[in-house]
Amino acid sequence: MRLAHYVTIGSECTASLAKYLDKLKRSEIGWDVRVALGVYGSFSSRAYLNSQRLRNRQMFFHKEIFKTADVIVSPMTGVTAYTLQDDALSSGELDYINGGSY
Repeated sequence: MRLAHYVTIGSECTASLAKYLDKLKRSEIGWDVRVALGVYGSFSSRAYLNSQRLRNRQMFFHKEIFKTADVIVSPMTGVTAYTLQDDALSSGELDYINGGSY
């Protein structure tokens, strides 16, 4: 599900921002955004469609669960927060460390 989430969000982000991104100079955006856009731009339409299939399948199971339960309680993250780097304020920071650990 996490990979399907990244593919969905990344694909929709680059598609909706494409006309603005084309006008930007790469030097005007931080390295973290450049990395994210590079990764997001590598997703294929097939990957996006497969992500939507996984999402719909997961939604089906959640709807089934909520027929008999009012809430699902679980930890939000399977790891503790990592240390912020000294240059995070000036260069930005992505959450790929936690996101990739599953």
